[in-house]
Amino acid sequence: MEIYFDSNTLSKKCYVEQTSAKEIKCRLDSQKTQQATDKGKMIAFLKTYEEANCTLANKCVFSFTATVPDVTTMTQQWDSSSQRWLIHLSGTGFTGTAAQTELYIGSKRQDTSSVTATDALIQVTDAPSEKFDNMVVYWDVGLGTGNNIVGGTVNLTPKLVSVSPNQASAGGAIVNLNIQGVGKQT
Repeated sequence: MEIYFDSNTLSKKCYVEQTSAKEIKCRLDSQKTQQATDKGKMIAFLKTYEEANCTLANKCVFSFTATVPDVTTMTQQWDSSSQRWLIHLSGTGFTGTAAQTELYIGSKRQDTSSVTATDALIQVTDAPSEKFDNMVVYWDVGLGTGNNIVGGTVNLTPKLVSVSPNQASAGGAIVNLNIQGVGKQT
């Protein structure tokens, strides 16, 4: 899908992430440089080659912002209450809610626990291994600054948190170990 601005701004690709009968959620292409003053009426060109024009002019105005979150530190910490590893991001200008803030390790979205103006806590729920560095965070306004910090290497220490079942036959049984901090490539 592409979004065209009804101004002298060029078109912008928007990669579809979810669709429903009434809504399309897409992520704007981060490869093109836009100015904070760029704005205009949006027109969506759909796969069927039909234009989806706005029926209410004041509801379809879109603009870019120069105010974006800035990540200054990233740490990992063990949360003994949830029995999970957390990525803790600190900085300024964090915006949005936990539902709107997305941290990806590779192509896997992690669970955001909380977001304030200066801190974000993200649960590591699906990492490839105990050591990884291919992370990116999307805020409600898109990519922020400090992505070199978010892209840094994380080393998790594996933690055995539970065994199921707790009893088994001495003659042989399957036992499931819940180990946080290891991934599929470990």
